[in-house]
Amino acid sequence: MGESLVKDTLKDPDSAKFESFFRDFGENTGYVCGYVNAKNSYGAYTGKKPYYVRIEVKDGKVGNHGPVIIINDQDQKKIDSYNSVCQKG
Repeated sequence: MGESLVKDTLKDPDSAKFESFFRDFGENTGYVCGYVNAKNSYGAYTGKKPYYVRIEVKDGKVGNHGPVIIINDQDQKKIDSYNSVCQKG
């Protein structure tokens, strides 16, 4: 579901490889979380990057959604947010 939103932010969306899961946060709201590996503008894969996006589901389709967050290794605040909303269990 949220993978198409992530693809819209990439330089080469057709190259994207995902490992994703949905983290439920209510009746119709949750986060699509996981890792994405896609090619950059030089044609090289960037390596797996964690990502998340908040979505609302209506009639089995994505309704409203938040911004797509793809995390760089150095951004501790976003890493902490990812761990908070995407941690399983």
